[in-house]
Amino acid sequence: MNYPNLFFVLIFSVSILAGCKKENKSTAQKPNIDFKILTDKAIRKGELKIYPIINLSSTKNNDHLIFAEAVKEPGFNIRNNIEGNGVYSLNRWNTLYFANKSDKPGLLLLGDIAQGANQTFIARESREIPSKRITDIEVVYFDGPNDNQIGLSSINPLFPCPPVPLRHLLHNKTYLTTNWLREALPLIDFPIRHELETHEMDLNLYEVEENLSERIPQEHLGELEDFLQLFSPIAANKQSTGCLVTYRDTILISYFFAQANLFQKEWPYISTSIYLNQLVGYNPTEMHGFTPFIDTETSEKHIQNLWFKDLVLPKDNAYRGNLDGVPFYLVWF
Repeated sequence: MNYPNLFFVLIFSVSILAGCKKENKSTAQKPNIDFKILTDKAIRKGELKIYPIINLSSTKNNDHLIFAEAVKEPGFNIRNNIEGNGVYSLNRWNTLYFANKSDKPGLLLLGDIAQGANQTFIARESREIPSKRITDIEVVYFDGPNDNQIGLSSINPLFPCPPVPLRHLLHNKTYLTTNWLREALPLIDFPIRHELETHEMDLNLYEVEENLSERIPQEHLGELEDFLQLFSPIAANKQSTGCLVTYRDTILISYFFAQANLFQKEWPYISTSIYLNQLVGYNPTEMHGFTPFIDTETSEKHIQNLWFKDLVLPKDNAYRGNLDGVPFYLVWF
């Protein structure tokens, strides 16, 4: 008998068994998110309905600052380029450099909108902004960069991009996103300071742009402050970790966060975003692009599947943000 070969076979077999055991153990330890869409706590405004989502298991607070908090931190600023004492220069189109000299990390969500003294931009990705580092973020400009530094005092975070233009952004139709926002933001007193620059890369000759004046306006929404007050209980529960927004039996958008404190801090901005979406109204063809609302159980299952899916793609009508490879928030249409 060839003992060296037998020894090799035994070692190889044990390795395979150990690998299988490790894989099974890893799969068994993969946690389920224990959450619930509360039908009895839904709040309605006309045909708009918002359901709170609560996390039934306790989770630690997330220590990251949301973008609106981060810009108030001393040592945080945003640049169009990075100069290296004349030795090098980083300046990429559609990129901003977020310099965070503070001790607190921040978060930027896909679709976050902010205005500077000379610029308005939208984040095209969700990213962590680590402390003591400079992080490059891909953005979409409303107007071209013309300052070396936007300036801390001039940064005004608005809110995450509303559902309709955010869906365009997700599917890389940035010209529709910017055109929608350029016309819509003045409706709630956020004027666009500069005319939108048109670039060849934004042109799509096979699609006709839709004018907002041709849309069906939503009536009886009231003032923004009243709207925010009406829907403030969505995030009042200390377990509130997200929401599901429906209109005329269609899912406009759903937000789900791993930690409740992130959702609760973002809620005033998210609800402003939803208000603007309703204020502008919809084209009938636009509504067909969103997911029909069947029931909350079906939606819960879909959120669960997206949260643990290996890779979330634009064709899923969803975007998942990760921190160190672990999901921290999900947006779904």
